[in-house]
This record gives sequence, structure tokens and C-alpha cells, in this order.
Amino acid sequence: MPLKGNPVDDPIPISVKNMAALMLPTTCMKCFWLRLRVGFKGVWEIFGPIYSLLDLYVKHHVQAILEEKGSVPAWMPCAADIVGSVKPTRLTYVVAGANVQLRGVPDGLFKLKEGRFILVDFKTGKCKGEDDPLLPLYVGQLNAYAWILTLQYKMVTL
Repeated sequence: MPLKGNPVDDPIPISVKNMAALMLPTTCMKCFWLRLRVGFKGVWEIFGPIYSLLDLYVKHHVQAILEEKGSVPAWMPCAADIVGSVKPTRLTYVVAGANVQLRGVPDGLFKLKEGRFILVDFKTGKCKGEDDPLLPLYVGQLNAYAWILTLQYKMVTL
């Protein structure tokens, strides 16, 4: 199987979700490298395709309600303070000196009344708070999106 990209010159493409997996203590570094360089999926994945489809459904549902009613569902964080949204597009950022290109699409970027933004990435399961074993993954993913938005677009995120 050929390597993805030129191993010397081209930045290694890495999704924000895969980068955030480095935050988990159970991540195998060999499997991580193989996933990046040759597309190896491993013998199992943390999240199966059904979860991606459910997340996509929630994302489209929230966007449709916002477009139709001018507000987001009440169950969303800061729902009363949301006045609009920026439709998320693929974010990319080449990390200088690391030969890595971070990329991904957040589920939502919503504008608050005071002019700030809230970044949202929907999750299918219920977060168990500080004891959730996947919390480092979620935090890493949101922080990476916020970092890219701050560097590329000078946006202030929560």
C-alpha cells in the first residue's frame, strides 16, 4: 500500500479527531502512525459509522431549525444567547516546523448576542463528566478547532 503524500516534502494530513486521539492513554502509537501514513484502520475503531451518521443528522437538524425559526433548539448550550451561525467549512492549518496539516469540520459555530462565538461538536453518547474516558478526546478536538479558528480567522471562541 503506498504512503499518503510525499513523506519528505508534503505535510502529513491529520484530522482533528485523529489528533485528539493522542490525548487518550489507550492510543497505540504504532497504530496511530499506520493510520496516518497508510490508511490502516486497525482491528477496531472507537466510533463506528453509525455514530458519524447520527452526528450528521443532529448537525443538519439544528441548522434546519435555525434557518426556519431563527433560533436553535432549547437543549443546546447557550441557546437563549445564540443569534446566528457561521456555516462551518473544512478548516485546515499547516503546523509550522512539524510537517503536519491539521484538518476537520466542526459541527457548529454559533454567534452569541455579545458578538462572541461558541464552537460546538455534537456527540452521540452522554458525557459522564470528569470521569468520562473519552473526555480528553472531546477536549482535544474542540481545542484544535478553536486554535485553527483563532489562527486563521482571528475569531474569539468560548
